Amino acid sequence: MRFITRATLLVFAVTGGTALPAGAQQSSTAPAQTVESLDAAKVSSRADGWLGAFEQAGDFSGVVVLAQGDKVLFEKAYGFADTQVHSPNRPETRFRVASLSKTFTAAAIERLANQGKLRYSDSLSRYGEGMPNGESITIEQLLTHQSGIGVLDSEDIYRDCISHDDLLRRLAAAKPLFAPGKQSAYSNEGYFLLAGTSG
Repeated sequence: MRFITRATLLVFAVTGGTALPAGAQQSSTAPAQTVESLDAAKVSSRADGWLGAFEQAGDFSGVVVLAQGDKVLFEKAYGFADTQVHSPNRPETRFRVASLSKTFTAAAIERLANQGKLRYSDSLSRYGEGMPNGESITIEQLLTHQSGIGVLDSEDIYRDCISHDDLLRRLAAAKPLFAPGKQSAYSNEGYFLLAGTSG
């Protein structure tokens, strides 16, 4: 059986051939490694060949940017932004990335923890006042969906671009679901608050 994935955004990290095994951390005392520059033409050719096949099969629609450091090696849009009117994707197409952003938020939190700029045991109130149970909710509980932070379920939140401050006000007024650490419930709101601690 063939599984078809309709991806709207694909993110590649190009490291120039230097990768660490999963879970490994680069030592700050290790000698600096010279990273070989990748050939943009080769990267472009290989990426376009691979992604073009997925696009032709109807398995991929999105925008891909491959970079090494600050140098963009490849950038191309594939498929449609709106399939009903056959509006093509463009490099500047905006995507609703939804929960994909949670991965990046968690990675940013881990990086800050590794740098000693925050601790998983820090309370939410250390990074902002006014949230119910903010003194009891930890960064770890936000990461693991165990904070009990309230839910924002108004339709306009999903339909409109609500300001950061308005979302914070609404969340401060939302009734907590449970005492921090006592249960688990998937929480978009918890990751919204985490993004504020990492930014």
